[in-house]
Amino acid sequence: MTKFVCGFAFEGQNVALIRKKRPEWQAGLLNGIGGHVEHGETFLEAMVREFREETGYSSDPRSWIPFAEWKTENAHVLFYKAYIPMLEDVLHTVTDEKVEIVPVRSVTPFNCLPNLVWLISMAINVVYDGFMKDSIFTLGKREYGTEER
Repeated sequence: MTKFVCGFAFEGQNVALIRKKRPEWQAGLLNGIGGHVEHGETFLEAMVREFREETGYSSDPRSWIPFAEWKTENAHVLFYKAYIPMLEDVLHTVTDEKVEIVPVRSVTPFNCLPNLVWLISMAINVVYDGFMKDSIFTLGKREYGTEER
């Protein structure tokens, strides 16, 4: 099973996304920042690494909060959110895929991957307090637990 991470970094009403060039079906669309989990790496380690590789910013692992996951026979994706001050000043494009800081209200099904609109809404609205601290949402059910190696 291939493992992936996808993260949304927020500041105020803005979110950091990446303008995809590949795979072909994503070309030209906005997506969250992330990628593959490498062998022996936790989801959180992958999120921090991928964010640094794509934005040049070394984020504090404690700033990333898992809020949803998606599992199929072939893939396991863990979605994270973070609040990072001064996004415009600390993030920049490092790869050939451009990092964009966009107003959340401008994310539509016409300029991003189809599931991004509701994932960003979920990231903003999921309550994270003592009750939710160790839980994440899985499509169709709620699962307890956090990390897998």
